[in-house]
Amino acid sequence: GALNPQVKAEEGLIRFTWQNNADNMQVMDTDRVLLLAYHPARQKAVYLIDGNARDSGFQELPIPSHFKGEELHCYMAFRNMEKTSASNSQWLGSIVAV
Repeated sequence: GALNPQVKAEEGLIRFTWQNNADNMQVMDTDRVLLLAYHPARQKAVYLIDGNARDSGFQELPIPSHFKGEELHCYMAFRNMEKTSASNSQWLGSIVAV
């Protein structure tokens, strides 16, 4: 998973950040981030399945304008480059879209 993951609502997007923890034997700099923002009231989600590499430390997820002012639950995971292994997802909390 991610080390010290955080989320921040910005105009029209959510900015996900984390620290690179690739010094662990089971994770690599090249692992790709998977992101999801779930809107419980609408039962809809926006997601990204092939994001930045772990060593980049951030990824932005665009959010539809009709989600503005509404609560979203944010999740993050990583997968390896070969797409044969993935981490458990982490719930990063909820935010209000702006």
